[in-house]
Amino acid sequence: MQIIIGFIIILGVILQTTVIKYIAIFGVKPDLLLIIVVYLGFKRGSLTGEISGFFGGLLEDAFTGNLIGINALAKTIIGYIAGLAKGKLAFENIITQVAITFLATLIGVIVSFFATVIFASYIPSFVGTIKYAVIASFYNGILAIFIFRFLDKLHISRSHQR
Repeated sequence: MQIIIGFIIILGVILQTTVIKYIAIFGVKPDLLLIIVVYLGFKRGSLTGEISGFFGGLLEDAFTGNLIGINALAKTIIGYIAGLAKGKLAFENIITQVAITFLATLIGVIVSFFATVIFASYIPSFVGTIKYAVIASFYNGILAIFIFRFLDKLHISRSHQR
């Protein structure tokens, strides 16, 4: 099962860094890897969420040329938080899926913003970041409905992890 998860993460990173730019709305690309990490965290638990978030984020940083570690940090936190919700919310409910992905996107943008402020040599526009966060949160939330259905069909949600 770990091989399938690893393949999905690598495929997510490849798609995120190549073809996703072609479906941008108002210049905002959906975060396919974030959606995958939310799914894995929620379905398999915090440990799987953290590990997939860290390695997926690190690969994304390496492929995009971003400051190494920013996506890894953000997606590790997102995977952990999504894993905390495992078993506590009805994840099969579409509204829950959209809401969790929406909040995860906001958390990811906030973590990335502050990590960039702390570790990079520039300060991103706060207003631009807010606009990006709102659009990306809605976009990811809607796209998550379809990606979660696809991932459900792969039967990777089974876990013995608590």
